[in-house]
Amino acid sequence: MDTHSAGNVTTVVIEMEPGKVFVKVADPKLPAHRIEFFLRRAVEDWFKARPSFVIDRSEAIADQGEILGLHVWYHVAEHQSQAMRPLQPLSDSFTIDVHGLIAKQHSKEYIEAVRDDAMTILQSYQHRRDTLVVINRRRIAVILDKQLRRGTVIPADMIEQSVEGTVKMKLLTWLASPATPFYVMHIAGSWFSQT
Repeated sequence: MDTHSAGNVTTVVIEMEPGKVFVKVADPKLPAHRIEFFLRRAVEDWFKARPSFVIDRSEAIADQGEILGLHVWYHVAEHQSQAMRPLQPLSDSFTIDVHGLIAKQHSKEYIEAVRDDAMTILQSYQHRRDTLVVINRRRIAVILDKQLRRGTVIPADMIEQSVEGTVKMKLLTWLASPATPFYVMHIAGSWFSQT
């Protein structure tokens, strides 16, 4: 069991079995939006200290909507080139605005975590030249235009209003019952040329 401290918050990483850890906030009791931030940070720190471990997947453990912790499955890289490399901090080279409603409803740490999730997803689509939209279960949308190096964090309702047809139907279906942590879609051209 490893413990990590950030300020007055202590997180714990427990090795459940080879290839699986459980991560939780040990102390103090925090609001849900803060728990996500500290869990993510503990996972990043733990895997950074073990560069030959590669994350396969993670799953939040919740009770009545309250996050208790994360299960993270991983494997040991067979070749050094497969080992987890630190992600390039793409967000440093982007200008990302935050809509006023989002800023009022969520903490700065939570918004940064949502932004970081979207930036991580963006790295999987480096071959695409269109605008990436990542929407989380709390209906926060992050729009990233790699060509302009510009982004924005807005309510998902604004995306819903700007799409039509099957794209809108797929989005509405996911929003009604999110089966995955994120809904990812692409917008042809630039979102910012539409505004």
